[in-house]
Amino acid sequence: MSKISLSIFILVIALSVVVFGCAKKDSISDGQIPDKSQNSVASSTKDKQASSSSSPVKGNDAVATSSDVSTTPENLDVSKWNKYENKKYGFELKFPASWRIKHENKSLAQTQLGTEDGSQSVWIDVNKCSFSTKFKYGSYATIGAGEGGCEISIYTIVKLSNDNCAAIRLKSPSVYIDEDKCVGIFRKIDKSRLVNHMSAQSAQLNESEVPNEARVPYDLLVKIVDTFHRTR
Repeated sequence: MSKISLSIFILVIALSVVVFGCAKKDSISDGQIPDKSQNSVASSTKDKQASSSSSPVKGNDAVATSSDVSTTPENLDVSKWNKYENKKYGFELKFPASWRIKHENKSLAQTQLGTEDGSQSVWIDVNKCSFSTKFKYGSYATIGAGEGGCEISIYTIVKLSNDNCAAIRLKSPSVYIDEDKCVGIFRKIDKSRLVNHMSAQSAQLNESEVPNEARVPYDLLVKIVDTFHRTR
C-alpha cells in the first residue's frame, strides 16, 4: 500500500471513530439508550414490591388488587350462591357459586370456602368466646403494620350457642397497601384505638376508613356475613 493510500485509510478510520462517538453521545442524551440508573430504580422497585407483598400467609394467597375478587353478576347475586351448613355448631351461610368447600376439619372446627385455585377464600374457625364478639367501630377491617408490611385484615366474629364464637376471615387475597398510605391512615386514627404488639401496631377501622385496595374483598365478606344465621 502506498504512503498516500495509507494516510487516506488512517484518516477515514479516525473520522469514523469521531462520528460514532458523537452519534453515541447524541443517542444517550436523547434517551434512546437506557441509563444504568434506570435499571437500578427498576430493580429497587421490584425488590420493594416483593418485600411489600411478603407475609406470613402461605399457600396460594395473593396480594389483592381491585380486580382480584370476582364481581361478576353470578358472584354478586346472593340468590345464586351455594349454602354451607354446620350442624354441629348450628349455623349456616352462603358463598359465591364459583366457590366450593375446600377444607373442613370438624374436630378442629375449621372450614375453608373458596375458589379452586385458592386465589379467593374465606376461613371459618369456631372457638370458645374468649374475646370481644363485637367490632367497636362498625366495620370488619383491621389495619396492621409490622415487619411484613402493612396489611388490611378483613374478618368478623359472630356469637353462636353454648359460648362459642365463629371467626369468619377473608384468607385470600391478602390485602396490602403501600407505606405512605399506611402511615396516612394511622395518623388519622385516635391513639386510644391503637394496639401495640411488640414491633407491630394495629387498629380497627371505621367503614369509611377502609382503603380502596380493600374495598372489593371487604364488600364480598360483608355479603357473606349478611347471609349468616344461626340454626339453633
